[in-house]
Amino acid sequence: MLTQYEYDNISSQKSCYSSDTNATVSAIQRYLTAATTTAPSSISSSRIQNSPPEIQVQSSTKEFLAKHFHDAYPMFKKPRGLCLIINVYNINGAIRRWSDLDVKLLSDLFRQLYFNVIVYSDFNGDDLGAENFMKILKQFSQSKEHVNAQCCIICLMSHGEEGSLTVQDGKKIYHDHVFDLFSNVNCPNLAGKPKLFFIQCCRDDPGVGPVDDAGCHVQIPLNASLDDLVFDDECDSMQRHHLPTMTDMLIAFPSQKGFTAFRKPHVGSWYMNALVDVLARHAKDTDLCSMLNMVNGCVSREVTNKGKKQTAEYKSSFTKKAFYFFPGLTGNPMAPIDYSIHNRNDVNRIGSISRINNIDHQHDSSSMNFDIIKTFFIGNLLDKWKNLARELDVNENDIDIINRENVSPREKFSLILDIVAKTRDNNLRQILIDMLKSLQQCRRMSYYYQLQQMIAPYYPDLQ
Repeated sequence: MLTQYEYDNISSQKSCYSSDTNATVSAIQRYLTAATTTAPSSISSSRIQNSPPEIQVQSSTKEFLAKHFHDAYPMFKKPRGLCLIINVYNINGAIRRWSDLDVKLLSDLFRQLYFNVIVYSDFNGDDLGAENFMKILKQFSQSKEHVNAQCCIICLMSHGEEGSLTVQDGKKIYHDHVFDLFSNVNCPNLAGKPKLFFIQCCRDDPGVGPVDDAGCHVQIPLNASLDDLVFDDECDSMQRHHLPTMTDMLIAFPSQKGFTAFRKPHVGSWYMNALVDVLARHAKDTDLCSMLNMVNGCVSREVTNKGKKQTAEYKSSFTKKAFYFFPGLTGNPMAPIDYSIHNRNDVNRIGSISRINNIDHQHDSSSMNFDIIKTFFIGNLLDKWKNLARELDVNENDIDIINRENVSPREKFSLILDIVAKTRDNNLRQILIDMLKSLQQCRRMSYYYQLQQMIAPYYPDLQ
């Protein structure tokens, strides 16, 4: 039995997924042809997917990373985080044919983007009834691996209607219940980190039933432009130590509210195929929202043999200017610095200022000490010394007095940092804890992660 309007989805072989090159199309077709002749056990029984890749994700350059890193969410760890893929293949006997091919493509894509991929599918014998489906999601949302992760991806695939998807036993799982599991309240380990949801299901209106988009034919003037309708109104409403309940989420759907989503025989869904191809080719130098616009364009150009159309959409509550995957790049995103020997003249000069203020900073048995931390802050964050001083609870009068001193900004910042140390009894651990918090509050996350890496050998518990 054909389901999810598969009877109407015997579309032409022409595809937009790689309209500017045949190479990726060939790779996808080879991959999917092999997949269709493989037994269901071909997907590893292990939850972490490690099969050889077929889709080739193109890598970013270090120059691109350096140019865009400060405006984007940090994405440089390996792994970046976890990716959960749940595919409901059989719903009370109704088979979602070829949906297993979407699983293979998505697994391959996100593995190459440095995510640990976890797959559940009743195609492999997993129980995806409503109770166990929610249990899987709850356990995943509470995973301790999110603590050190930089991102999280959830891909859910099944039949559905607006606001819900249908699971193996025919019961509904409401989208909002899923999203709520990953709120800043219920999932603090992912608070402030991007959480990406890709949901492959129809969005029929429950009161109306499935609706097809027959499309329309319009003429658009060649010189038409919507630039005059675009406004840029940026504001910063983040309060100290206070986040909204739902932030940093991107939720993507294959169709608009009320409409059907299609699959192509022996290939998989229009949407997931377009998503995989666009990300594989463009993640190297394009932000995620721009890529999803490209995916929407690909999907909207598809058509069934009965003239039916589909338009994808997404919504975002991102709090950063952009999200880049930075594929192929790992480790500290900034130029490495050997802090044990770097800028010894500056360390000595800054140290002399500290001695003038009669401050004897504690040293541990390693090479890590407060002078090194000062060098890091002064060398990288001089333009934010007043903001950091306030975040570190330096008295406003002291800030004002130091600001009026006839000394260089570097020396002013050094004096501020000496006050920070003195008010914490020169306890280096407490100083580092508060400095990490101050970098978060000032939204200097690249330096936050640099400082974490710098102190990791000496204070692993502060990671």
